[in-house]
Amino acid sequence: MLCLVTTPRYEEEHIPFWQYISHVGIAVLPAERSDLIGPQGLWVPPSCFAPAFRQGGSDTGLKRRLLDMDAFEQRLASGEPPESIGITKTEWTSLVFLYNYDACLLGAVEQLFLLGRGPELRQILSSFDLQALQARASKVLNKNCEDIHLLAVGGYNMVFLLLFDDGTDIVARLRDPGEGIGNRDPSTTPEEIAARFVSEVATLRFLNENVSIPVPTLYDWDSEWNNAIRAPYMLMQRISGHLLRDLRITSAGWERLAAQVAGFEAEICNHPLRSIGSLIDPDGSMGHIVQSCTSDHMPSGKGPFSSSKEYLFCYVDRILDDLKDLNRYITGRTHCSKMNGGVDALPAAYAQQWFQLLRDALAKLPDELPRHRDLFRLAHYDFNENNLLFSVSSPDNPTIVGILDWEGTRVVPAWDGRKGCNISWILNIVCNSGHDQSERNNLLKIYNDVLSTTGRKLGWSPLCFEHLVGLLATPIIILSQEQLHTQFLSWFDEAEAASGGLYKAELEAFRPLKLFIDAQQSE
Repeated sequence: MLCLVTTPRYEEEHIPFWQYISHVGIAVLPAERSDLIGPQGLWVPPSCFAPAFRQGGSDTGLKRRLLDMDAFEQRLASGEPPESIGITKTEWTSLVFLYNYDACLLGAVEQLFLLGRGPELRQILSSFDLQALQARASKVLNKNCEDIHLLAVGGYNMVFLLLFDDGTDIVARLRDPGEGIGNRDPSTTPEEIAARFVSEVATLRFLNENVSIPVPTLYDWDSEWNNAIRAPYMLMQRISGHLLRDLRITSAGWERLAAQVAGFEAEICNHPLRSIGSLIDPDGSMGHIVQSCTSDHMPSGKGPFSSSKEYLFCYVDRILDDLKDLNRYITGRTHCSKMNGGVDALPAAYAQQWFQLLRDALAKLPDELPRHRDLFRLAHYDFNENNLLFSVSSPDNPTIVGILDWEGTRVVPAWDGRKGCNISWILNIVCNSGHDQSERNNLLKIYNDVLSTTGRKLGWSPLCFEHLVGLLATPIIILSQEQLHTQFLSWFDEAEAASGGLYKAELEAFRPLKLFIDAQQSE
């Protein structure tokens, strides 16, 4: 059974459907679980599904499409194409094949044609030489590639299922040559896209060669556009598994997943790298920080860095550079005036003086804090349930069998635990599902206990840099002077308490900024 998934936010607050269409998805339920479906769809936490509909169409049209999923599923089962979505017979035949080939592929199928994006898809597909792709796959794997099916579409890539004469399959991921389907960042240059591709290949190879966590095996790749396929591509293992939204998991199951994720992070931490940046080969050579697919307000194209101090400089220098463009700064603050208290709540001249004092303080720190050795480790920058595949024998016994989408991965200090194999997505699901705080605390304890085997506490440094970088990663256009002061003073007090006097000399470097803030507050 296919059904509409809505979030508690939409159902409780009656927010206009179109405004929060990105919080809507489709779930696959066994017929006997129809008791879970309410008048507006299946009740699940927002993190439990992969959003399938992000743009295009009208409010009325989307409601009709979304609420008619049962009819769509019945047509897939019968093989009879619906006239309303403008799909060709060949395209429909491919969807029906995927639907019957592996039920786990349904999550990928649903995004392709339901929004009537067929013309855009066909234009992109026409730019590839898919016969050359099949020929290359046949040569690399030394068996005949008999068939190919479009499997999924992302912001920058198209994914295909390749089938061989011995009954096996792999996936191919091709870069699309244009603007893609979705909201692509217009600032992303072709050079940066190429750098991300090279880094992802290096990351996957590094992981396959050094750790045992479940990532796809790479069979072949080419980062150039002038090959026979007419696009950069990867041929890789297809990992069969379920999306989290298809599963029912008990408290014991969440505990098992928390321990497994901690094991992944511990294993990565046990293979530290020499500097901060993004991998360019599987031997650990580092290039600049590639652009991430998720926003963290850290400039790409910088690095590599040899110390945490240089890493923090990168954030401060970005802010100081942004403040040089006064018109852009004022425009940004005007746009965010409901958040920041108004354009004048943080004047540009004041902000420039403030962040220059912070930079001067950082410059006085040693490259590495005494009694604390920096550890740099790989961090997946989009680690959540939408990029994980699961197997499950019972609700108590789920297992992550695949971690996907390593594009934009960076090597960062272990104290920066914002990204990587963490359990924030589990905690969000558990909290939004009505579990009490004690269960959340128990999951955190399980996670940290496993990580303690590395001798490291992820997301911690003696001077609480993990909190300072949180301030630096906050867009300055949404901050007021008061918020800036409060966050810095909170960090300073916390660092002073956490260091227990061991880093008194290092903290003195920040005293001029603290006095500057005190003087402003006393006026």
